[in-house]
Amino acid sequence: MCIDAVALWDWRRWRPRQRWSFGENDGGKLHWTTEETFEDGLCRDLARGEMAI
Repeated sequence: MCIDAVALWDWRRWRPRQRWSFGENDGGKLHWTTEETFEDGLCRDLARGEMAI
């Protein structure tokens, strides 16, 4: 995990390896995916400099 504090304040909404997302290729239906975790996305955004804590 990249940032432990994130897991502490947001652990109830996000589960490891699973999240809800809107599919771009299926008419925008909400579906369950395991492609990216919240922490993965946050670490990516931090690496890009798009999010500051």
